[in-house]
Amino acid sequence: MSKDSSATSWAETQTREIRTVTVVGSLLNIVLATVKLVVGFLSSSQALIADGVHSLSDLLTDVAVWAGARLWTAPADDSHPYGHGRLETLINFFIAAMLGVVALGIGWEAIVTIHENHGTPPGWAAFFVALIAIAVKEWLYRWTVLKGREIRSSAVIANAWHHRSDAMSSIPVALAVVAGHFFPELNAIDHVAALIVSVMLLKATWDIGWPCIRELMEENSCQEFELTLQQLVSENLAIEGIHAIRCKRLGSMHAVDFHLQFAPQSEVAAAHDLASQLKAVFMEQHPEVIDVLIHIEPTHGK
Repeated sequence: MSKDSSATSWAETQTREIRTVTVVGSLLNIVLATVKLVVGFLSSSQALIADGVHSLSDLLTDVAVWAGARLWTAPADDSHPYGHGRLETLINFFIAAMLGVVALGIGWEAIVTIHENHGTPPGWAAFFVALIAIAVKEWLYRWTVLKGREIRSSAVIANAWHHRSDAMSSIPVALAVVAGHFFPELNAIDHVAALIVSVMLLKATWDIGWPCIRELMEENSCQEFELTLQQLVSENLAIEGIHAIRCKRLGSMHAVDFHLQFAPQSEVAAAHDLASQLKAVFMEQHPEVIDVLIHIEPTHGK
């Protein structure tokens, strides 16, 4: 199978897996968001309503991942010689932005209404819904992360953290119900729980968004590749050194370039063949590398 056909087959497999895991997450989000909102209103739990809005916001990121999967997995072309991986980065940033907007909205609502007296604490139905949500979303997080790692998709993993943040945000909801029943004089406890949810979402926003910014600024991402390259060079006595290693992320993929040093009397053709062999072995060990550019120079060259 040629390199191009292999890449196309992998892209199709990745797209199919991404869409499958995203559809499963979407269906569960619809069910959980509906239950949370209905029970939240019926049991007078502002924290559960806020949590339901959070689950609803997950649908937007699910749609973004589902729609973008076929685009960012498309093979390289003349207009995009490094592929379309940066679109996955932009979708990751969109997921972070959505989390941030929801977090700020929930936090603001909790603060401006914290003085209100609800009279009765949230009902126990809110507690049981929160427990169910924690279990379901934690399972969904673990399953989605596993799938994301299998198909090497940072967007799927970022969306998985959306699920984890949803599970975490249900914890203060459950605690607020318990505290409200045992300490009914603490009228603000439900608002405080909603505020905690907001802080948790802001933390998830940072964890997802900051790596996107670092990638768009083309921060060097070579740490995971340098050891392999040094090992491959040390195993080939004809190669005298390697330096100027540079790497950049392209979504879930990487582009790598470096200089290989040969003895000044080495033949160009022989050095080229050795460099090609090293490149083939390196890319076989690191399938997440989409391209390698090697500059050949004499040991004492610039």
